[in-house]
Amino acid sequence: MAMSLPPPTHVILFYKYTPLSPSPPTMTTYAALHRDLATSLGLKGRLLIGSSATEGLNGTFSGVETSLLAYIASLILPLNFDLTLPTLTALFTTHGLPPSSLKTLSTHLPALQTFYAGLRRYHEAEPFPHFTLDYNAFKWSLNTTRPLAEIFPDCYIKVSPPSTLATLFPSLPPRHLLGHRPTSQSPNGRFRFPICRKASHPRYLLSKK
Repeated sequence: MAMSLPPPTHVILFYKYTPLSPSPPTMTTYAALHRDLATSLGLKGRLLIGSSATEGLNGTFSGVETSLLAYIASLILPLNFDLTLPTLTALFTTHGLPPSSLKTLSTHLPALQTFYAGLRRYHEAEPFPHFTLDYNAFKWSLNTTRPLAEIFPDCYIKVSPPSTLATLFPSLPPRHLLGHRPTSQSPNGRFRFPICRKASHPRYLLSKK
């Protein structure tokens, strides 16, 4: 009897320069929202959340396709989006993803709804606009290393203080700042980058635009 293979895993990379809250307790709450969502989706990876206007989000996550799509939804949807399975499926279908790849997305809908409920509370307490990323801002790769734990041993989300350059030169354009490039940590403590390859899927073609 043939053994069933586990579903392939993918890696996404993304970043967004955007102002967030200068309040450490509020940023801890915001980070917890992302941590709870990523953990419930079974994702592993790294997310750095900067607290200055010249930083923002810088992340790399690995997981199965629908889990990553659910996490992406948390960053591309407006706060008032009607978060149901039909609207979520229609959203990703417009990006060229076949409906068959979204058939298990319904299992992640409660986690997304919980995330957005917490996000609305976060923005009620903070007087700045909700931000979103464009779908094409996420760069996809197909994971070719095994096991997954050798790429990312866990899900680690950290709120970083303003970088030294951002503090000394607050008017410096973000692209000139020394950012935090996402890496993964191997079991022996050495940092390295995930070993991935591009895949010929509509999602990967979109990400090149």
